[in-house]
Formats: sequence, structure tokens, C-alpha cells
Amino acid sequence: MTARLASNASGRPRPPLTSAAIVSAARRLIERRGVDACSMRTLVGALGIQAPALYRRIGSKDELLALVLDDVMGDMALPDDGEWQEQLAEIMRRLRALFARRAALAALHAYSTPHGPNAVRFIEAAAAALLRAGFSQASATFAITALTTYTIGFTFLSASRSRGTAHRQARESLRRSREAAARRRGGGPLGAYALLEGTHYADAEPLFEFGLRHMIAGLDADLPRVKTAPPIRQTTATKLTASRRR
Repeated sequence: MTARLASNASGRPRPPLTSAAIVSAARRLIERRGVDACSMRTLVGALGIQAPALYRRIGSKDELLALVLDDVMGDMALPDDGEWQEQLAEIMRRLRALFARRAALAALHAYSTPHGPNAVRFIEAAAAALLRAGFSQASATFAITALTTYTIGFTFLSASRSRGTAHRQARESLRRSREAAARRRGGGPLGAYALLEGTHYADAEPLFEFGLRHMIAGLDADLPRVKTAPPIRQTTATKLTASRRR
């Protein structure tokens, strides 16, 4: 039987409580106030329900955050054609764009590894491009892991650096350090300070594209070796993963 929420102020019954409704409420809460504010207790209050009704559908905060993350992943349309290099690059661009628009939701990756149906759809799209090019399944796994880690890490860090007093203070501190070093040296090259300042002032988009382009170029250069290399030796962890899949 589908449980119903408590009646609202007008006395009319609220819509049935579903897992989808809970996930939507949690997602809105995270977007407004951040992941840390999304506790099961807070969510009970936001939904106007009793705690047992929530726990009958979602057993823990970890499970809830995983469901929210997969719900966000479902917003992404995935390319399914083109040269493998461009298809893979476009998948990562769309992943970055998805979470760049929702900086608070990007933090979900620190709490959960995507593994729901929408995450599987994402992995399948990226893997299809790599397998079509000739990468082994093991090499494709490593490539997708490296690229998504770069993409999400870059997106999260660039979002955190683009706002807040800490970012402004860091830039001001770098400026003072550079000027003090210039005075001590009587001018002259200050390459290290220029590089440090560049990491704070650089436009995120070309910086992301630079890294993405070189990562995919590295995969492209490695492809002939990957095609002829023996299978990667399984560790205990990968053997356990393989046995679970069987």
C-alpha cells in the first residue's frame, strides 16, 4: 500500500509519498543549502512526515545521497556517434556542464560513487566509444575513471575558487607576495608567482579543455600499445568485483 503524507493546512490529503518525491525534495534542499544541510531529520521536516514513513522507503542518508546523485545524472543527454576522441570529450564536457550549473550538487561525488541506472547509462556511453576504438575493457575502465575524476575534481575546485572570501583573500595574498619578492629581487623574473596567480585568475573553460585535450591525446597515443598488451593482472579487488558480476 502506498503511504500518504499528512494533510496540509487546508485539510486536504497530500500526494502519495514515493521515493521519487523524497529524492526531489532532497535535491531541492541540497541545491538551496548544500549537502551538509540534507539530513534525514531535516528532510522529514521539509516533507511534513514522520520519520518511519521516510525510512520505509530510503534506509539511510548514504542511500539518499546516492539516489540524488543518480537523479542529477539523469539530466544529461549523451552523444552516441562521432570519432571516439570527440565523443569521449563531449561526454566529459556535458558532465562538467551538468555539475558546473549545480555546484552544490557536485559535492555529492564526495559522498557517493555513482552506480544507479543513469550512472550506468553514462558509463556505457563512454565505454562504447573506447571499446569501438580498440581499448580493452580493463583499459576503458581506467580511462573512464581517470577522465571522470579529472572532470568532477576540476568542476568542484573551479566552483569553489570562483566565489567566497577565501578565494579573494588567496588572490590578494599572492599579489602581496609577488610584489614583495619583486622588491627583494629588484625586479627580475617571478615565474613561480605568475604561475600561482594564473591558477586563480585563469578562465576555467580553456583550462579544462587544455587538460581534457591532453588526457585524450595521451589515450590516443597509447592505443597501439593497449591493443597489443597482455591483459592487466587482476588484483584481489578486481577479482572480487568480477566474481560478483558473475
